[in-house]
Amino acid sequence: MRNRLRGLSFFDEVKIALFIFLNLVFLAGLFAASYRMLSYLNGVQLIGHLLVNKLLTMVFLTSFTMVIFSALITSFSTIYFSKDLPWLLSTPLEISKIFAIKALDTSFYASWMVFAVMLPFLLALAIVKGGGLVFFAAVLALLVPFLLSASLCGIIASILMVRVFPARRVRDAMLVLGVLFLMGVFMLFRFLEPERLVRPEGMDAVAQYLSFLDAPTAVYLPSWWLSGAVFSLLGSQWKNFVYYTSLLVGGTASLFFVTGLLAKKIFLFGWAQNQAGQRRRVAASRKYGYRRPVTALIWKDVKIFLRDANQWSQLLFLASLSSVYLFSIYKIPLDTMYLQNLVAFFNVGLIGFVVSAVALRFVFPSISIEGDNFWLIKAAPFTAGQFLAEKMIFGSVPVMSLALLLSAASGLLLKTDAPVFWASVGAVMVMAAGLNSMAAGFGAMFPIFKMTSIAQIESSHGGVFYILAALSYIGINVSLWALPLQNYFQIKFGHAAVPWGSFIWVGLSLLVLNSAAVLVPFKLGVMSLKRMEI
Repeated sequence: MRNRLRGLSFFDEVKIALFIFLNLVFLAGLFAASYRMLSYLNGVQLIGHLLVNKLLTMVFLTSFTMVIFSALITSFSTIYFSKDLPWLLSTPLEISKIFAIKALDTSFYASWMVFAVMLPFLLALAIVKGGGLVFFAAVLALLVPFLLSASLCGIIASILMVRVFPARRVRDAMLVLGVLFLMGVFMLFRFLEPERLVRPEGMDAVAQYLSFLDAPTAVYLPSWWLSGAVFSLLGSQWKNFVYYTSLLVGGTASLFFVTGLLAKKIFLFGWAQNQAGQRRRVAASRKYGYRRPVTALIWKDVKIFLRDANQWSQLLFLASLSSVYLFSIYKIPLDTMYLQNLVAFFNVGLIGFVVSAVALRFVFPSISIEGDNFWLIKAAPFTAGQFLAEKMIFGSVPVMSLALLLSAASGLLLKTDAPVFWASVGAVMVMAAGLNSMAAGFGAMFPIFKMTSIAQIESSHGGVFYILAALSYIGINVSLWALPLQNYFQIKFGHAAVPWGSFIWVGLSLLVLNSAAVLVPFKLGVMSLKRMEI
């Protein structure tokens, strides 16, 4: 860490400062939302404390389950497919110590995000309940064995599964199952319409579940032990606090012991079993069909995309994201035609944000994932422009499809006027083309070929620059579209319209902005690829 800090350049320091600032803004937003929600629920007469307690137990139970799945998937990369594991096994270190280090690494990678998100929520809980800093510090200390126990459960499951099945196939299968699980939780939470709990007319229905709210949730899991410890702290019930804390710490220690025992018995066998190459039956073909360079590249990317579960499983996230987004649009209470069209206008910006995130995931890393094989691309008989154009074409499929689906479906759900509907769809599709080109161009300007995961590419300084440029691009686009919409409503309701001359400079501004968003990143990306050495 000392060498890393000493080697930071000014550019790296600016990037770290920007990351810290963005993280603080994000955590502050989570705290504000958590405080508002907990304050309201706690203020409900008769059942306020029960609502808060039930919410807390459900948050802990959901977090426990998510960390288990995360550790189960992460353990394959950190334990069985770690690049330094062969070297570590050749040293005089004991197997149990090596596995303990890898298990702690897995626990950290699987739970750090949950821990970070829990910080503002628990701070809001401490303020709402009047627990103070002592309560907040005690709960944070209890989170460590709680998250460690969930991670150990996932690691134990991975050890047992690898002992029976090949690790690579298990990893792909669990990755898909994990994606489906998270997608299901996300969609279930939205489709339950939690906003109904904050409507006064729904309080009578909530009161009918008083016995349900007062009942414990999964009393034999560490999530309930943590909940019991928190409730005991709030009520100054020290005997119960010691009891639940002992269960939590003792259960975690027992899981650690079981994990170490399994590591000694079957870990090394499972790792050695998966070092052998996999056999595949491939149908031999003596035919050779000539393909144009761009077509050949597209066919290559399609095959790699379908073979890698880390990539095609993300389509499931896109499906759930689209469903939740459209469901939220459908549930917006719109009483007047003006509100319908106004929401449709702001919907353009919201869809732009969603599309920019999808482009960051699918298009921006497309250059970097070539990895060590990039020299083959440079040596192939096609230009840098053709290579980058292929990445744009391939990435435009999920980006443009999602943009068209969200813009058209949300416009139909909002029942907007035909001119507003077509203008919204057109604006979104034009922005999607610009965002797709920006993602490909920035990915070519800031490639990271020595990477271990796509998350490292997305969170790089190039990814941050792309997001900032994309947000600015979306904001300017939406601002320019505001004037035509305003004129449309003025004409429709019989008011004096702004002179038509204003539409000329708005149209020219949109043309220049979107043309620059498509052409400039592409040109800069091509220049960067040409300068790149193999």
